Amino acid sequence: MWRRGVEKWAKSIGLGYGALVRSPVNWRSHRNEHMDGSRDPATLMFLEVEDNEHSSLTHRYATEPGIRMREGLNTEILGGEVTYSGSVRRLSLALPDLPLLAPAEGKDRYGYDRKRSAAEAIWSVVSPSPAPGFPASFSSRLQAQEIADTWFQAGKDANTIREFYQLTTEQRKAIKEYLNDSATLDELHARLSPSEDDNSDSNNE
Repeated sequence: MWRRGVEKWAKSIGLGYGALVRSPVNWRSHRNEHMDGSRDPATLMFLEVEDNEHSSLTHRYATEPGIRMREGLNTEILGGEVTYSGSVRRLSLALPDLPLLAPAEGKDRYGYDRKRSAAEAIWSVVSPSPAPGFPASFSSRLQAQEIADTWFQAGKDANTIREFYQLTTEQRKAIKEYLNDSATLDELHARLSPSEDDNSDSNNE
């Protein structure tokens, strides 16, 4: 369900293979000049979704505020290089601030304030894909089950439920409303994460 929500958002902004995105990550031109991304943003082409049991779009769901996801959306920089990544032209972006689906700030499951502010999570589509969306396998129930089976496979090094983030009943209900076009992400996020002022008003009453 969460993956279907992410894909719906991706289609709404034109994200898919071939889409061009702009991000304030630092990069290096072909002339070997250091480019400050805050002044000269990098232009990248979206290639694919990282989709395996280690992907940040899988075992640690982004609905916990502030989680800094380094893997997930693979891109290739145009007109330069990214020298601090494993591949000089490839860069894996994180999800941006997405209300409900992947909020950039808020309290984590332990009650601590978290904030995701890395440049890799700050980007926008500047030229949409001719075919927005992800491969059918991304939101496939079968694919999700296969990844879950791999994550919890037997053995002395098997992962445990403590390392696996699960959606709450409220989050599931809200995502279902988003998928049914009953409410926007902003509306649903406001309902699940009322502001401190709202809480104060309720307490005063």
